[in-house]
Amino acid sequence: MVLCPNAPTSIEKVNAVLEDRGVETRPIIAGNLARHPAAVRHGVRSAGSLQHCDDLLTRGFMIGCHPVLAPGALETLEEALEALAGL
Repeated sequence: MVLCPNAPTSIEKVNAVLEDRGVETRPIIAGNLARHPAAVRHGVRSAGSLQHCDDLLTRGFMIGCHPVLAPGALETLEEALEALAGL
């Protein structure tokens, strides 16, 4: 899981750079479960604002979505991360 709280660019741009270079990304699916329609419908209560959960949903993503590394995967990731340094 990657969290970009203070990235100098948008999370969409970061994901696009990674994807363009062959690194698959996925959203963090859970996010703030208190905002899920089922939780709202059933009146789930929570303590506080759950801002950190909202931040995970809007500023985070996952890489390495498969349990087995393909040949060259780490090199591909390294090159993609170097490309991000130029943003």
